[in-house]
Amino acid sequence: MNIQEIVDASSQIEELLTPLAEKIGQTGEYLFGLFFKQVYVNALTGLLWWPIGGIFCWGTYKLFVSAKEIGNFDDYCAAFFLGTITLMLMLFPLNTLIRALINPDYQAILLIIKTLKAY
Repeated sequence: MNIQEIVDASSQIEELLTPLAEKIGQTGEYLFGLFFKQVYVNALTGLLWWPIGGIFCWGTYKLFVSAKEIGNFDDYCAAFFLGTITLMLMLFPLNTLIRALINPDYQAILLIIKTLKAY
């Protein structure tokens, strides 16, 4: 993204954010701060999936142990499926968290644009 695109996007956001700010009765800076905080909220709520993923990890481990003892192929398949779900539950929210920690301003701008396009 070059400087001119950033300036154009900034002016477009300001143009779209001003009527919203007037309707709410707050300034544009307040709304940007609100969206900035929401970026962190979205990232941290994604981490709530980690305890659920931990439960699935424990269940997968127990299923693998029992399948090994019994030698049941169906249990191996179930454990593989459960392990795949666990991996998705635990790794997917990290994407949002890393993006929020590295560049929260950009994520706030994306959130503003997405919100304004919805209305």
